[in-house]
Amino acid sequence: MKSKRGVKIVIFILLLMFLAFTFYIRTDTPEKRALEGIAEKALGAGEIRFLSYSENSQGQTVGVYEDDVYRYTVLDKTGELIGLYINTRSMEKLDSALVEENGVRVSEEEAEKTARDIVQKLHPEWDMAKLNFTETKTDSHLDEFRFDVEGGDRPLSINLAFNGQLSGVNKDLCA
Repeated sequence: MKSKRGVKIVIFILLLMFLAFTFYIRTDTPEKRALEGIAEKALGAGEIRFLSYSENSQGQTVGVYEDDVYRYTVLDKTGELIGLYINTRSMEKLDSALVEENGVRVSEEEAEKTARDIVQKLHPEWDMAKLNFTETKTDSHLDEFRFDVEGGDRPLSINLAFNGQLSGVNKDLCA
């Protein structure tokens, strides 16, 4: 009799383990990994919404998400944030700020400090002393300051608007 009871206990334990594993598989989705990756960086504001899937130039599936400030692209397999871009509503706000504030711009020094802060937030594992920041000025008020960052695990581009607001980040996946 005891052996039948022991077998029932073992079967019950195996059933519980199977159910737990099944629950884990269902809850560890690409969307969940992406949302966790975006929320961890906390660059935007508001609820993060899934928009669509697409394929990038390297043939990888990326998820596209958006909050109240940015549109994010995230590698589907890993949940890694590979790009963010200011969304349409935020572009309109920057356009208004340009007119209303008479185009008050941040200095190049302030822009570089902001870019360094963003890199530190996105990649705290990178050694800031080993990074090389190359600045390029553009003619667009939405991405007036562009910083190409090298020295991390792959090149990174950071764009800032005229007032120092982050307007885009892009990782070079070809490196």
